[in-house]
Amino acid sequence: MRKRRTGETHDETASSGAHPPGAYLLLAPSAPDGEAFVEALAEGEVERLVLFGDDVKASRLLETVGTPTLTGTPRLVLVRHAEAMPAGEARALLEALARYPLREEWLVLWDASPEGRLAQGLASGNRGAITVVDRRRDGDGSSAAAARVVEHLGLAPATAAWLRGVLRHHPDRAPQELAKLELLAGEPLDEATVRLVVSQDLLESAEEAAAVPGGAPDSRRFEVGEAVLGGDVTRALTLSLALQRQGVPPAWIWRDISRQVMEAWEMAEALEARWGPPGAWPPGAWRELAPRFAGRPPVALRRWAEGARRWGTEGLWRLLQWTAEADYDAKRGGMTPHEALIRLFARMGAWLDARR
Repeated sequence: MRKRRTGETHDETASSGAHPPGAYLLLAPSAPDGEAFVEALAEGEVERLVLFGDDVKASRLLETVGTPTLTGTPRLVLVRHAEAMPAGEARALLEALARYPLREEWLVLWDASPEGRLAQGLASGNRGAITVVDRRRDGDGSSAAAARVVEHLGLAPATAAWLRGVLRHHPDRAPQELAKLELLAGEPLDEATVRLVVSQDLLESAEEAAAVPGGAPDSRRFEVGEAVLGGDVTRALTLSLALQRQGVPPAWIWRDISRQVMEAWEMAEALEARWGPPGAWPPGAWRELAPRFAGRPPVALRRWAEGARRWGTEGLWRLLQWTAEADYDAKRGGMTPHEALIRLFARMGAWLDARR
């Protein structure tokens, strides 16, 4: 087997086993592609820390990866939306990694921008310090494929523009959607007909994004629920307020929180039925329950298990109750959506503080 060189740009799809510790720049606009790589990165039990690019300070991040964990287990630090790092912080981080490469920990800088913004600023002198993993599906391949299919089908310009807009939100789903459309070659196709062929969930996702000024991505709403399960109430509140400013209805935010909390509650009940209270759960207990959650990705199972351990069934039930009350109070006019949001996260923070 050819030995992989540090700093080489490649696709890890065909790799097997754990990847060696070090710094990785992950170029993945598609969330499933990125999550799959992160999940396969390190085998066994590792301590995982999730950060966000717009909050990262190079000095603090380097201090974190340079400090041993309390349990002695290896650490994996994931920086989501690394493309949002301030240019000065990104440059300082990459220069430091060039001088002091990581040997015992994993650091993943996940750049979700289609153009690979962070990679464009990666100086040639720093490329030996970081392994670039390109999961952009041949760059802008989905757009090129969409253009070929549009030409083949002879779609009207307005319909073609609409289709490209829908597929742009989910490039990972583009191949299967385009394959369905190609079966209709030779048929008269207008937008109404194409809507009947394209999967309904893609239509709903594209319409939600179109309703938000600036096209706030679904992933940011997802990250609110992820931060809640992780106990990072400050981060969850900051994200929620930013989404509100962009025009995202609070009901969408509450819905995403409730969905993830329900999934964590299902995991908590399964774990408690098997091992009792959270303090009795063995490390990696969620792996033994994986067959019960068939079809769910391992990264999601781990996230729900960690949320279940942090909140417990009582805390998760309270989260559902508070979220429902916030939605009810905002809709009946008892308080503004903004006030309901602030109260929701204040309750979360107070409950976690009392539990510590």
